Amino acid sequence: MSASSLFNFPLIRLRSLSHLPLPLSLLRSVSVPIPQRKFRAFSAMADSKDAGMDAVQRRLMFEDECILVDETDRVVGHDSKYNCHLMENIEAKNLLHRAFSVFLFNSNYELLLQQRSKAKVTFPLVWTNTCCSHPLYRDSELIEENTLGVRNAAQRKLLDELGIVAEDVPVDEFTPLGRMLYKAPSDGKWGEHERLKLSPWFRLVVDNFLMKWWDHVEKGTLSEAVDMKTIHKL
Repeated sequence: MSASSLFNFPLIRLRSLSHLPLPLSLLRSVSVPIPQRKFRAFSAMADSKDAGMDAVQRRLMFEDECILVDETDRVVGHDSKYNCHLMENIEAKNLLHRAFSVFLFNSNYELLLQQRSKAKVTFPLVWTNTCCSHPLYRDSELIEENTLGVRNAAQRKLLDELGIVAEDVPVDEFTPLGRMLYKAPSDGKWGEHERLKLSPWFRLVVDNFLMKWWDHVEKGTLSEAVDMKTIHKL
């Protein structure tokens, strides 16, 4: 099995989304088991099987540089998204990279969920939170103060993946909630050590944090749920 490593910074944003042509789902009204699934295996190098990636995924996997961190979340380097998600690198080199998850609520306290594209290399077609991705190794997304770099990355990916423009999601209106370290297998080659129908990182948040956060969102006391000091190893 493959797995890649990362820190995950959950970010919550409360916003009216009535103008967006996207379905809103109430997670707390459903119970979704995680069935066992087999994923298409890829070879260890960028070979003919990797050629099955579409042009966008290939560009993202080879051109985007993830931020490598140690287990205290200290930046130690960078590498391509491709290398960061290879099982052999995770196991042999213990590559750990930084990531984030966005939870976007509307004014009715409904959470916007996303089904991952079938073109995704890891965990295609599974349901997950609003947006999940990686801050990249670039000046604007390496800013540590008030997790501004991660918030900049979240704003960028909401536009890329859902077409939500920056004006609708100002970075200063995101609430960073905490950090977790996890590892999650995908197939024989790809995975997440960022730590089926729900993504593994979303399942961890659901099982450990989401209901408490949701209550705070409804009560207007979300700041009470913030804990950026603890690194939860899940």
